[in-house]
Amino acid sequence: MDLGQVFTDNAVADFMASLLSVRPSARILDPCFGKGVFIDACLRRGYKNITGCEIDPALYSYVEKKYPGIDLICGDFLKADPALRYDAVIMNPPYIRQEKIDDLKPLGITKSSVSKDPVFGGLPGAANMYMYFIVKALSLLEQGGEMVAIFPVSWQNAKSGREFEKLMRSLGDVERHIRISGKIFETAEMVEVVILKMRRSDSPGGLRENIEYARLAGGRVTVSHSVPDEGGLDMPVEFSIYADIRRGLTTGCNGIFINPPVPESDTVPIISGPKCVTGYSTENAAKDRLLKITGSASEETTAYLTSCAESIKDQKRPRTLYDKIAAGKKWYELQPPDGAGIIFSYFVRSGMKFIMNASGDAVRDNFYIIYPKIDRLLMFALLNNYYTYYQLERCGKRHGAGLLKLQRYDLEQLCFPDISGFKEDDKKTLIKLSKKMISTGKNMSEEITGAISGYAPWSFERISGAYKNLRKSRLEEGGYGAESR
Repeated sequence: MDLGQVFTDNAVADFMASLLSVRPSARILDPCFGKGVFIDACLRRGYKNITGCEIDPALYSYVEKKYPGIDLICGDFLKADPALRYDAVIMNPPYIRQEKIDDLKPLGITKSSVSKDPVFGGLPGAANMYMYFIVKALSLLEQGGEMVAIFPVSWQNAKSGREFEKLMRSLGDVERHIRISGKIFETAEMVEVVILKMRRSDSPGGLRENIEYARLAGGRVTVSHSVPDEGGLDMPVEFSIYADIRRGLTTGCNGIFINPPVPESDTVPIISGPKCVTGYSTENAAKDRLLKITGSASEETTAYLTSCAESIKDQKRPRTLYDKIAAGKKWYELQPPDGAGIIFSYFVRSGMKFIMNASGDAVRDNFYIIYPKIDRLLMFALLNNYYTYYQLERCGKRHGAGLLKLQRYDLEQLCFPDISGFKEDDKKTLIKLSKKMISTGKNMSEEITGAISGYAPWSFERISGAYKNLRKSRLEEGGYGAESR
């Protein structure tokens, strides 16, 4: 039976215990003590009046033998007497998804039975088990009592999390909000984890705390007010193995070549910028017209070119076109690069976006064009996921106002997992997700990341947290709210 047990690293437990500011004689509760790591940490800090609760009889017996003088209970914390009161709570609540809570029926725990407790009246139907533990723990605190808890931060990106946060904040104020990364738990590595220190209050002030960032490394937890750099990804395949890249067309003078007053027969469609594209395909993009003479120019076009040439010679600019005219070259002849690839705007403000140029039309130099050497839809998936986005967030240059600029060599330094090791069903899944992303315009990058995560060095949780943290930091610098993707 899955009891949602994920055991906390000793250094993290010590750090969390250090956040407590209650008196040495304070009554402290650990509602799910597991192997006793928080009991240990509190004892080292001089706290002796400790109560622990644990539903797993094997862990209860282990800790009971280790700490014979501690008040330990073997049972379901959610059934604790609501009249009990504690000065502090410290815990790592169980990680059980809402759809698996009913699996605990042999222990007398179901979603229906838990929801009958009035203290959980404000929780959403999709509440995970850790939400129940946190609300219950807060309800058992004395006025002014403290809770220090570590749990996933994913609730902040979910609709159900809004109701949870509202209920949680109705019971007290958040004094510390610390995003912590590293190998926080013994058996799993997660980046999107938060440590909250809350103080119980019947009239919370709605304090909006500053987010701090902490990292566990070398047996120490260090805290800062800036987003930590998780480092680079170690994936085996270089960009050049899977694709080539070049920049879109530079005309030398857009005022002459883009949307010229000439017959349409002397032009071809061109996609001028990212705002022209909706979704992840150019199929319905708004297109300009590019001067492109494929045969004999019409009289109207010839007159237009003569007029432009005279203006260029008079002003001696643009210099590149002037030099061509001076050398007797056909200055108006342009050779747009093949646009039939995956295009990417090198200026990013909100989210990363690789776009399938389904129409194959020319694109301006606002874009890079990526030419896959492997299946186009597989390459599309390898680009539109958090592993790629994270690498680009790290290497791109921030220009203020939330803007990120990416050079061609930034993309050429990307690395990917080796698709030769992918199962055929997983390849089909990626292709299916790419097709859906292209046809519907819906962002499937999170689903693609999940499908790739089994072949990548970082878990889905770690890469998701690392990417979103970097993106959030960049957008907040520009005064923009960070969306979940």
